[in-house]
Amino acid sequence: MVLILSGCDSFIQSNCPQINVSMTQQQGVLPSMNIKEFDGWTIAPYDSNTVLGFNFGRIYCHKGNREGQNTNYWYCGDQSSQTTMAFMQKTLVNSDRTIGKTIKQSFVNVYDNDGHFIKTVCGEDPDKIAEREFKQQMNEIENMFG
Repeated sequence: MVLILSGCDSFIQSNCPQINVSMTQQQGVLPSMNIKEFDGWTIAPYDSNTVLGFNFGRIYCHKGNREGQNTNYWYCGDQSSQTTMAFMQKTLVNSDRTIGKTIKQSFVNVYDNDGHFIKTVCGEDPDKIAEREFKQQMNEIENMFG
């Protein structure tokens, strides 16, 4: 499943923090982001690496290889065969100190060829992406046997 970055609604665009963190590069290993929190946002890969509220996973990066991506740039957090989808979550507190809305959204960090941060691009709630993927897979299985 490819993270859809175009057509994001204005709410997502206006609530997309720029997660300006370093990309880690080691010989023989995919570059990655190793971050668990940024400016009050919980950051994690959207997969089974989150256990009992602890994130043990890394958000891996790949060179641009999809339509609209720059082949000289690194993309961290978009789901591909090499990487898992990244997401951020933050619960807002209203001015009267009551618990407000929880924002949960997927995101991709983009870095230049030398690993310098360019931007963070936010997408939709990863639960919605996963649900859509599941339904698509079930339809494909049904069509195969049906």
